[in-house]
Amino acid sequence: MAPLLNAKCTAVGCHVNGAHKPYMEDVSLSFRNITSGGFVNTLLPKESILYKQVNGAMSEFIPSKADKQLIYDWIRNGAPNN
Repeated sequence: MAPLLNAKCTAVGCHVNGAHKPYMEDVSLSFRNITSGGFVNTLLPKESILYKQVNGAMSEFIPSKADKQLIYDWIRNGAPNN
């Protein structure tokens, strides 16, 4: 998951410190920022803020169905630190 989030979320400058939350610029903090900030709901993955964002307002930035499915599967599997 980290490579996808880095390529699609931080490399383009959207989720770096001082920009949009959750901040994911520091790889060691990005997992914690996403999972502890209420952005994922492992019991109801489709209710996760992250899932809703990539399938709604942010869909233009993560356009592929494969990326969306990867995010959904990651959340459904407990959002492991990988």
